[in-house]
Amino acid sequence: LETVERAAEPGARPRLRTLLGSFLFSGDDVDKKVAVLSGGEKARLALARMLIRPSNLLLLDEPTNHLDLASREVLEDALDEYDGTLVFISHDRYFINRVATAIAEVGRGRALLYPGDYDTFLEHQAALASAVVPSADAASAPDGMRESKRGAKRAEAEDRNRRYKERKAFQDKIGPVEAEIEDLERRLGEIEARQADPELYREPARAKEIGREKAEIQSRLDRLYTRWEDLAAERP
Repeated sequence: LETVERAAEPGARPRLRTLLGSFLFSGDDVDKKVAVLSGGEKARLALARMLIRPSNLLLLDEPTNHLDLASREVLEDALDEYDGTLVFISHDRYFINRVATAIAEVGRGRALLYPGDYDTFLEHQAALASAVVPSADAASAPDGMRESKRGAKRAEAEDRNRRYKERKAFQDKIGPVEAEIEDLERRLGEIEARQADPELYREPARAKEIGREKAEIQSRLDRLYTRWEDLAAERP
């Protein structure tokens, strides 16, 4: 809460708890120290700070990379509420369709802007491709164009379904790893905060036990980080 307060204008402070709630920080979670947050939680906090600032332009490069499904949904909802101009690069077609209101096609020394989402852009491209018809077939051109559009829509729908299934299978594998990392990082933060308290060392046996637990957690985290990196390389 203190972190977003420092980034916000005074007039925005009454709604900061609501903002944090939309980023999955609720109740006593808003009083946590940033140091004890997991990687995913820190990413959500950074997004919250970014959106509470009165900027009128955001430039985002692959904003959904390394976010789990819940964090992606939070980001999409937050960007829906954003009133400024958003320019982003993404390979995530679902995210593009969810957020974009125009598509910029860059190539051959020029940039062309098409209104609409990614599906609309593909339909436009398919229509352009089918518009070049030999004169002898001019009478059948409209029917051919409509059929081409329908074919493009079917192909894109099949592609979206395939990508959704791939993302779902990927999340089923990486989700448990991320959840365990988050739990262990939280516990590691608690231990480090405990070790910073001089009172702990009045009980040598307890201090030793906590040190041993910390070493075990760190060892487990190292293995999980390696596993996460291997899985992330398979991200569809």
